[in-house]
Amino acid sequence: MRSVGALSNLDALRSEARWLAQDLSAARDWDVFQLETLPTIAKACPSIAGFDALGRAAAERQSDAYRKAHQALDDRRCAMFLIGLGNWIETRGWRNDVAAEDLGRLAEPAVNFAQRILSEQYAKVLKRGRRFKSLTMDELHRVRLATKRLRYLSEFLLPLFADRKSARKFARRLAGLQEELGAYNDMAVTASLLDGLGADPDSAIAAAAIAGWQARASIGIKPALQGTWRDFTAARVPWSSQD
Repeated sequence: MRSVGALSNLDALRSEARWLAQDLSAARDWDVFQLETLPTIAKACPSIAGFDALGRAAAERQSDAYRKAHQALDDRRCAMFLIGLGNWIETRGWRNDVAAEDLGRLAEPAVNFAQRILSEQYAKVLKRGRRFKSLTMDELHRVRLATKRLRYLSEFLLPLFADRKSARKFARRLAGLQEELGAYNDMAVTASLLDGLGADPDSAIAAAAIAGWQARASIGIKPALQGTWRDFTAARVPWSSQD
């Protein structure tokens, strides 16, 4: 809705959503590590010691992250955010918040709004993914964030183009790209989690094994990720023209 005009109430809600997400993200990161990364690599490397000790150390951090998440969800601030967001949606707050001169844009056909919003975000994804083969980890992270935003927008707006074959194809390729970028990003997150655990003689070998495993895996993932990117950029965007 930002393209319609300045929305001060929406900006306040975005700020609260960002606060909540920050307090929940660590729990998700430790879940991925404990439920996927560590057991997968431990099973593949049975001769390496230290995975149990590493799991116990990670479980402590996971518990800390859960406590932080629970505190955030129990916080009155969270309740006020959810109530405020629900109220803004139910009362169509965007009509009250937008400047009078911009109200006319809210009366345009929804498909026109969708075309504009999706085109703008798609352009951002392509811009951040320029020279995709040579992008650094940080640059790929920026592509992932732009892709994730396009995916969420698509879930809301692509149903307006549901009668087009290209809509289904585009949605599949977008979802595949987001998934692979997410898996690649999880490797970077794992490195930071391991650094945060500190040096423990009982788990150091296992931590090194995970780091080595993922370093090797990232080499294999990159070509596949590049292929997924090519497939995505080659897909016809369903909002530009009829099939």
